[in-house]
Amino acid sequence: MTSSAADQRIRTCIATGQSGAPELMIRFALAPGGIVTPDIAEKLPGRGAWVAASQQALEKAVKKGGFSRGFAQKVETPEGLIAQVEAGLLKAAMNALGLANRAGLVVSGFEKARAALSKGDAAMVLTARDGAHDGAEKIRRLAGATVRCAAFSAQELTQALGRERVVHVVVRQGQATGRFVREARRVEAFRGAV
Repeated sequence: MTSSAADQRIRTCIATGQSGAPELMIRFALAPGGIVTPDIAEKLPGRGAWVAASQQALEKAVKKGGFSRGFAQKVETPEGLIAQVEAGLLKAAMNALGLANRAGLVVSGFEKARAALSKGDAAMVLTARDGAHDGAEKIRRLAGATVRCAAFSAQELTQALGRERVVHVVVRQGQATGRFVREARRVEAFRGAV
C-alpha cells in the first residue's frame, strides 16, 4: 500500500459509528492528563479519535462518553470544547483562504465574482451567510455546478481577505485551492450550513 493510499483510509466517528473520509471529520488527541484536544491539523502525536464534522456529533461524543470509548481510557473533556473546535476549524479555513488570496486565486465583489465565474476556472464560490439573498441567488445561478459554500459571515471573509465588506468570493483553481476547499467544507458541515 502506498503512503497516499494509507492517507485515504476511512475513519469511524466515535459518536455516530458512521465511517467516512477524514476530510469531513475532526481528529482529537489526548493532551497530558488525559484531556481531549482537537487536532484540526491532524499532526498531534498519539492515538486519535475521530468525530464527524458536525456540532451534533461532537455533542453526542461528549455526552455519551464517546471519547473514553474511543481512547479506551477515562478522559477529561474540557468546558467549551465545541466552541474551541469551531474556532479552530474557522482559523484553519481563513488561513487557507488567505494563502489562496496571496497566490492570486481569490476574487471578491459581485462583479468580479461574476466575471471570474464566466471564465470557468472556479473551484468554489462563497457567499456570506449574512449577505443579501438576491445577490446570493444571482451568484448561485451563475455558479452552476461549481461547489458553493455559505458557511462564513461577511465579517469573517472581510477579515481573512483584508478588504472592505466581502460578501461574494470566487476561489479559482490552483495549487493553494485544495486545502481551502477541504477546510471550508469542514466548517460548512460543522455549522450545519451544507
